[in-house]
Amino acid sequence: MKQVAIIGFLLILNITFSQAVFLKRPVTQHFTVFSQLEKIENHSFGKRILDTVALQITNRVPLGEVAKVISEINSDIQSQQQTADSLQAERSRECESEQDRLNSIITDNNAIKTDALENIAILEVEISQLSANIGNKNQQLTLLSDRVSSIQDARSRDNEDFERRSQETEQVIEALNLIIEKVGSISPETSEQEVFLQLAKIGKSNPILSLVSIASTFSQDSLDNVINKLSQLRESLSASLVEDGEAENRAIKEFNKLVSELHSTINSLNLLISSLNNELSQKQASHAFHTSRLNNAEEAISSSQELLKRKVSQCNDWSTQYQSDTQARNEQIDIIEEVQSIVATKLETMKDYLKERAEQ
Repeated sequence: MKQVAIIGFLLILNITFSQAVFLKRPVTQHFTVFSQLEKIENHSFGKRILDTVALQITNRVPLGEVAKVISEINSDIQSQQQTADSLQAERSRECESEQDRLNSIITDNNAIKTDALENIAILEVEISQLSANIGNKNQQLTLLSDRVSSIQDARSRDNEDFERRSQETEQVIEALNLIIEKVGSISPETSEQEVFLQLAKIGKSNPILSLVSIASTFSQDSLDNVINKLSQLRESLSASLVEDGEAENRAIKEFNKLVSELHSTINSLNLLISSLNNELSQKQASHAFHTSRLNNAEEAISSSQELLKRKVSQCNDWSTQYQSDTQARNEQIDIIEEVQSIVATKLETMKDYLKERAEQ
């Protein structure tokens, strides 16, 4: 009896379970469609589509209209994809063009940078050499100017010495002339009173006074001999004065020639220094020009690299977004086409599913 009761309970339980399964899966042949619809509903877009279909069916919209709504949604998504395809194609062309343009700027400015660096290196050597050469030439100019000053000072001193010697020699010659004149006027017969009268005219402090006084005691032969010696001395001094004057003239000519040569050398050196300074200015201007080229090229490279980096990032973002959107739309299209197929061939099964879905 107990055994019969257990068997009866199991039978009732089996019948109850079978009814529950039937409610969830009304017929075994509908299982595949229900599985498809559950899979569709697990997708957010699919759920919205099923909600739309359920609303249409609830409102007793004709099947053709339901199919039309689904078809319009499908067409809209495909249109969106076509628009996205066109936009992505345009963006791809724009990305390629812009990246080519920026890479071209970077390449061109790298060439400019290399050329500028080469020119700067050459110019720095040339500027250094020119500066050193100008410095040496200025030192030479200073030495030459100092030499001219030294020669002029020496010539001035030599001329002063010459003037002094000439004046002293002329004074001696004048004295000799006076002595010879005075001594020549003395004779053994000249009275002592006349001699002293002549001497008084010269002046008592004059040394000639003593000489004439002594000469007055000479014999005629001795007196003639003294006068002869004095005349020879006068002639010698006169000749010396002439020679000294000629030597001074030669020294003046040599001085003028040397100074002229030095001034000519100084002028040539000044012209050379001026030319070197002009060349240095040109080199420095060229150095500044190439330095500016270098700076501009480096700025262009840096800014273009930054723009290129941003552009690559933007293009990658566009591509990633496009691929993501395309994948999503393809999934949506697959869902719509699957729903369209079910609506067209398994509408009653779909209604059962939606009815059960609404009751849960």
